[in-house]
Order: sequence, then structure tokens, then C-alpha cells
Amino acid sequence: MPAELAVPEETSALRHLHAAPTTFDLPAAFPNVTHLKADCTAIEPENKYASILRFSNIESLNLRIQPFAFTLNSFLEAYGGNLHTLMIESKDWLNFSFSRIFDACPKLRKIELGHILILDDMKPLESFAQLRELHWKPKNQFEMTNILSAPNLERVYLSCRHDWISVENLRKLMSLVADKKILSKLTSFSLRLFGSINYREINYDLLRALRDFVAVAAVHLPKLVNFKFWLGIKGRHPRLPRYFQSDNPEELGKIGTKFQEWIGDDTIVEFIRAINVRKQL
Repeated sequence: MPAELAVPEETSALRHLHAAPTTFDLPAAFPNVTHLKADCTAIEPENKYASILRFSNIESLNLRIQPFAFTLNSFLEAYGGNLHTLMIESKDWLNFSFSRIFDACPKLRKIELGHILILDDMKPLESFAQLRELHWKPKNQFEMTNILSAPNLERVYLSCRHDWISVENLRKLMSLVADKKILSKLTSFSLRLFGSINYREINYDLLRALRDFVAVAAVHLPKLVNFKFWLGIKGRHPRLPRYFQSDNPEELGKIGTKFQEWIGDDTIVEFIRAINVRKQL
């Protein structure tokens, strides 16, 4: 049986710690930790969580967890009040809510969500005034305008299947942007569509809405200087989809070629270029 670790006589000045639940007294050994990466992917008895939930100065929390809400709630209760950064990656889809996160973390400036199924994306949100950066991988069709209404949002990274974005939702987003009600401080926007557009099932209305959204962003978001667009396309031959990224000039041209083929308009390319050229000004 391995010997138990002893707390060293001299404590560490370490501020960034990667740890898992343990009976070892982590806060006693590392009292100055401000950035905690907690790997809770193994199923552990409750007594092993006592130590990892007792730090005093956590400002940034990176969680890898089993899809159990009580685990996430425990960390939010322990550290939410002082967090400026929260990153959550669940091993499988975990049902949770934006309101629970922002109520627990009123100072939150950056949030990353992976395999978190948000249940209240349709509801207006509060307590997110400090949010500057959002990384979100939604599941199924989702409402984006409520979370994008955060008044100080500067950077947005969305990754989803193309058929999880509704034309109606995009039109609503465009209207709010054009009326200068949201995203006025946005500097960077990334939209990664990781499903593939099949030539047999092309949603022409969605493609037009995507073009129009980029056009509205180019005109009405003057601080936006970085726009990235990833598009998956599946051709007529049985092969894996090809992904095109707008930050590659050659692939951006191919995105334009496909839009021209599908909807008779390739101006999405010019709008993306018009946004990104601002970085050089």
C-alpha cells in the first residue's frame, strides 16, 4: 500500500495547478494557486473532493468532468464568486443552464463550454455584464441572441452543425446587430460549421442568411477585425467531407465558388475580406 503524501514544511508559490480529486491536502501545499485545472473524469468517492474544493484564491477554473451536475455545482459553489475564467468539458452531454453559471459567477469574463447542453438558451439572461469572451459548442438547434446580448462581449467562437442554426435565428441576430442593440464591442467572431453540406440537401435559405449575416457584420460592427468561417462540403462522390477555412486565401476562394454555385452570389467572400482587412489599418 503506497505511503500517504505529507504536506511539505515550506509551501509552494505555484499559481497554476493541474490536479485531480485526492485526499492529499492540496490547499495546504499550494496555498497560492489562482488557476486550477481539475481533472474529474474518473468516478471518485465524495471524500476525495474535499481537498480540491478548498482553495482560497481561484480566479480561473478549467474543469474536465463526468456528466454529473452535482460535480459542476460543487465547483461553482466553491469558486464561482471570484472566477474570471471558466472552462468546462464534459465526457458526455451534461444538462445545465446559463443562468446557473452566471448567477454563481458574476465576475466571469471568459467561458468555454464543451459537451454542455444549455437548457435555458431561449430565456433572456442577467448577471453576464462582465463577459468578454464566449466559446460554445451547442447541441441541436439553439438560440444564440440571448447569450450574444452580453453588453461587453468582444470575442465569440461558435462551433456547431450547420443544420443546428435556424434561418429565423440568424435573421433575428442580424436585426439586433443592424439596430445596434448587441455586439457593438465585438472584435472577433468565429463560426465553425462542422457538419457537411450535402449537395442533395442544400438549405438555400440558410446559405443566403449566412451571406447576409456576414454583410450586416461588415457594415454594422466597425470594431470587428477578425472573422473566421469554416464550412464542410460533401460532394457527389462517396468520400469524407472537405472542410474549407476562410483564413486560408485559397480555401476562402473555394467557399465563394460554392456560394456562387448554390445561390448565385459569392459576395460572402468580399464581406469576409472587408472585415479582416481592418486588422491592417
